[in-house]
Amino acid sequence: MKRVFAGDPRVWLAGGGVLLVALGLMLFYLVRAEPHWVGTNSVGVRSPVVDVPGGARLCVPELEVPSGTGGLQLAMAWGGPTRPALRATLRTESGTGRANLPEARVAPEAWPVPVDLALPALNVEGESAPARLCLTPDQPVTLGGTAGLLSGRRPGTLDGEPLTGRITIRYLPADGEKASLLSRLDDAVDRAALFRPAGVGAWLYAVIFLVLLPGLWLVSLRLLATRVAGTGAVPAAALAVAAVAILNAAAWALVTPAWQGPDEPDHFAYAQTLAELGNTPDKVPSDAPPFSSRQSGALDATSTYSVVGLGDAKPPWLTADERRYERMQADVASAEDDGGGYLFSTSTHLPGYYGLTLPAYFAADGGSTFAELTWMRLLTALLGGVIALCAFLTVHELTPGRQWLAVTAGLLVAFHPMASFMSGVVNNDAGVNAAAALLVFLLVRGLRRGLTIPLGVALGVTLALLPAMKATGTALYPAAAVGILGMVWRRHARPDLIAYGALSGPAAAALVLRRVVTDALEAPSVGAGQTAGGASVGGVASRILDDPGIYLSYTWQMFLPRLPFMTDLHVQKWPAFDVFIEGGWAAFGWVVVRFPMWVYLVVVAVSLAMAGLCLIAVLRHLPAARRRGWELAVLVTALGGVVAGIEGAYFTGAARPVPAEQGRYIFTALVPLAAIAVGGALAFRDRVAALLAAGLAAAVIGMGYASQLLTLSRFFA
Repeated sequence: MKRVFAGDPRVWLAGGGVLLVALGLMLFYLVRAEPHWVGTNSVGVRSPVVDVPGGARLCVPELEVPSGTGGLQLAMAWGGPTRPALRATLRTESGTGRANLPEARVAPEAWPVPVDLALPALNVEGESAPARLCLTPDQPVTLGGTAGLLSGRRPGTLDGEPLTGRITIRYLPADGEKASLLSRLDDAVDRAALFRPAGVGAWLYAVIFLVLLPGLWLVSLRLLATRVAGTGAVPAAALAVAAVAILNAAAWALVTPAWQGPDEPDHFAYAQTLAELGNTPDKVPSDAPPFSSRQSGALDATSTYSVVGLGDAKPPWLTADERRYERMQADVASAEDDGGGYLFSTSTHLPGYYGLTLPAYFAADGGSTFAELTWMRLLTALLGGVIALCAFLTVHELTPGRQWLAVTAGLLVAFHPMASFMSGVVNNDAGVNAAAALLVFLLVRGLRRGLTIPLGVALGVTLALLPAMKATGTALYPAAAVGILGMVWRRHARPDLIAYGALSGPAAAALVLRRVVTDALEAPSVGAGQTAGGASVGGVASRILDDPGIYLSYTWQMFLPRLPFMTDLHVQKWPAFDVFIEGGWAAFGWVVVRFPMWVYLVVVAVSLAMAGLCLIAVLRHLPAARRRGWELAVLVTALGGVVAGIEGAYFTGAARPVPAEQGRYIFTALVPLAAIAVGGALAFRDRVAALLAAGLAAAVIGMGYASQLLTLSRFFA
């Protein structure tokens, strides 16, 4: 046991105590009984989809009713203060459930109104049963759902005429019984294993939550405890931090349902187009479909656009849903090379990240689309390891005598809920975040040790290729300018000129290569030189320069109270909380899976406290801070540049009802943010600082575990 729990025992007590509190909170939410659904038809409420006149008959075929269903819930609206009477039948092979909802004085306060229909006679044998729902209201009602139909599915009918949308149906347990989340987790892991690669089963999720993630806690706390005790080598710690980050992101890749990463269908389609057609997607709308027919079938099978971005919908989770998809794949011809059209979210990006995913795509080629998606996610998880490794190395360069501080920085990145989630889905944010983290580390290392030829080559290539991952990477260029200026200021003897040449030469060569490769990969509809990426950056700069006063006011009001002379440009009282705390820490899926509000209040309190403590630490260690002035300037400029870029991309000069910014965009400054967080510990003496660091790391580890449990339960329980 001593070998397992090696290192400073105070770290184990501090970190273990915080984790026990986190586990206690999770257990509270796991065991409390709550209302729940036994299933849905995977159609969320996006809008009203059908007006049903009084006496008309609406029927929905091809439903799959789960076992345990004792009623239905519809999303409805009606005119006046009285809810109309409604008759409904749900017919299965084993019997028919009937519901008669009487007229009642229930004024619809807001759209949509959930209306429950009890079906006491319904009996479903096995996991699920095919069914047909028909209903007739006495007076006109409107039903909510999602417009559009799924390929290969029969539409519903209204008095025999086909509908053009799908209505939302939720299956309720008998008598409105409540159940704890803990009691439903065994079903949740079975459901989570659907639409995955062959070999993925419920057993794997048991391993993830009961073995892998607790094992990562143990490894992380042991790593921190041994470094506080002054034992252990730097390379071993660096590799351990990277491995922990990769495995945690890989867990996210398997927990997150297919296509539930932000804009993931578009990112996958970009990579598939690159792999199958040898070019990037069309940059403007064209006759070519955006998705291949094979991907379209996978999107339909998981009801993706009926589910994403909605808090009231769940993906298909029945074995019958997966079997229907497999039958369609066998019966309907589909291809992977018949896409390549314009993708709203991704067509304008350069192909850097997508090229990195191709080995995983080709490795899974010949399997299902879901296998390709999963292997691409797992490869993306490697980039999460790069980010955590760079955080470790950067802080180690700044504080070489405190290896435990570097370990803490790496662990904060490795377990950061939103950052690790984004490293476990197919999205080019992971590519630009890794490239940005590498750039910051190379700049700090060059300032600390001087620019060598290998370092100059690496820095030059990283600078040139950063925007190839995503154009938002250019927000790091001001920090790069500060860093290079600092290197020249400190070391500018004649022998150093070779190293600066090693920086500029490869940078220029990489820029030329990037342009040549990008032009060669452009879709046939795009002329040479008309590559993506630069236009959006130029457009942001142009908007800022056209009205700098409005831009500064918009950015100020994002974070601070509006001054009397400013026009109110935000509807929210504190938009930064919505964007960077809620959206930047825990907003999973398509930013709809969130914790209770109290969690974010704790996060903002701790974040502000660590930022304030970091400032105190700088003042407390002022001589050391002055010696690292250029390095600190790089970190501050990187963070400021990223924030300025985000706000510049979204300010319009008019008030927004909802902020368009997303907190994940700040992750290109993840290394500076980690450095600020751990820097706050240095406001205290090392003995106290180490315990604070351990508690902070343990809190983020616990929140990371809770985040994956929340995501599993939100989609599958």
